[in-house]
Amino acid sequence: YRWGTEFFNGEAVNCPIINLTAQNIPCQGDSVLTFQLLNDPALTVLDRGHRTALSLGVSGGSAALTYAVTGSYGDEIGLIRLPTYEADRYQELLGVAPPEWMRRPQRFTQWGATSRIGVQLGAKASVALTMALSRSTQQKSTLQDQLGDLMSTYLDRTSGIYYRGGTSIFYNAVSQPLDDYYQRVTDVATQFTNGANLEWRPRSWLTVAADAGLNLIHRADEQFFPRGPVNHGIGASGQDTTGYVSEGQGTSLVSTVNLRANVLVPLGRSFQFRAAAGVNYAGTSSRDQGLGTYDLPPGSSAVGQNVYFIRTAAASDATFGWYMEPSVGNGKLNFSSGLRLDGGRSYGANVS
Repeated sequence: YRWGTEFFNGEAVNCPIINLTAQNIPCQGDSVLTFQLLNDPALTVLDRGHRTALSLGVSGGSAALTYAVTGSYGDEIGLIRLPTYEADRYQELLGVAPPEWMRRPQRFTQWGATSRIGVQLGAKASVALTMALSRSTQQKSTLQDQLGDLMSTYLDRTSGIYYRGGTSIFYNAVSQPLDDYYQRVTDVATQFTNGANLEWRPRSWLTVAADAGLNLIHRADEQFFPRGPVNHGIGASGQDTTGYVSEGQGTSLVSTVNLRANVLVPLGRSFQFRAAAGVNYAGTSSRDQGLGTYDLPPGSSAVGQNVYFIRTAAASDATFGWYMEPSVGNGKLNFSSGLRLDGGRSYGANVS
């Protein structure tokens, strides 16, 4: 088959070289014999991606003080791009070049820093402090899921209309096959983690340790469709939209505290008495909220004039407990027991 048009009404069809369709309808063959949208440099959505990664670390110290600091940065751009033909048509329609997020809709950037400081407090105690901060931004597109459909899609540059072949002889006009370029989806995540650890050996048979940690995660997600004409598959005039933006933010906080003591006392005849005791605490709280609006101001991604959903949710809970684990043994024969008690409180969830 080749690209062609039906003789009587001009519809796009598969036209064999005998100029008769499979239903014996006269057709006029075009000059296009084979076409693959993904192989045309001006129409393909595929391009080269690239990745940049940097890392730098510093460490040193002395017997009494050690330190280590590491920083990293990464930037990745995916294979998907806005076709040159569509970029030119966008500029012709709106008078401005398409934004970078539309030209390269898949991108992931990340940076992070970690540090650790260790201090030796004499011969019997030591302290370690750790901290980590990271932030990642991901911009996504679902166009890679449509590559199969685009392989059977044809663009008539005269009319600017996309056609897609099917099981019949006709090519069907496709409305907005590249609509995902007009939609920006971003996810931003920030994470902050810090912790402190103390070890103390007041006696040769007793070790006491304590550690505390905090983990804070914040997410901000956005789905944005700008106001204005969408110029894909409908001809030169395009389709107008008032635009919409959906935003969601969530914060999660986890805090932990652990206290423990270990005892090791020789009893003679190679027997030893061991005992471990400790206290644990873990608290978790989270809060999420979302807002969806439409009818955006022209040229802006600000909140629109009309709201179509508002959502909030919050939850908080905590658990705490203590334990004791005494034992007696000599490596061949051991007697052990244990006791643990846990409790908790929960404020439940509040969703609206």
